[in-house]
Amino acid sequence: MAGQKLAKAKRIARIPAVKSSPPAQSESDGPRKLLKRNDLLAAMAERSDLPRSDLRAVLELALDEIGRALSQGHDLAVPPLGRLKVTKTRDTGPAEILNLRLRRKSTETEE
Repeated sequence: MAGQKLAKAKRIARIPAVKSSPPAQSESDGPRKLLKRNDLLAAMAERSDLPRSDLRAVLELALDEIGRALSQGHDLAVPPLGRLKVTKTRDTGPAEILNLRLRRKSTETEE
């Protein structure tokens, strides 16, 4: 099954770039919103012409690989998201707790 997902993701990776979106709200704009997987999938579907089922497969595969890399203590450099660094880990039995540091380029531009 993982092989099928990987093959599908490789096929989808050759699709042209998607439309850009406006910058996200800052903390001073109001309360933080919890972005769930389905919210992320809906946003991806809005910006892309791909079928939702293909987007779901790519999203699942990407999140799985990111989770595995972070669990193994790898740092990630994934533009435009930024650089993720694992700063602390703790295994509580039923859950693994990772403290992460995310460094992003500033989205503010000088006028």
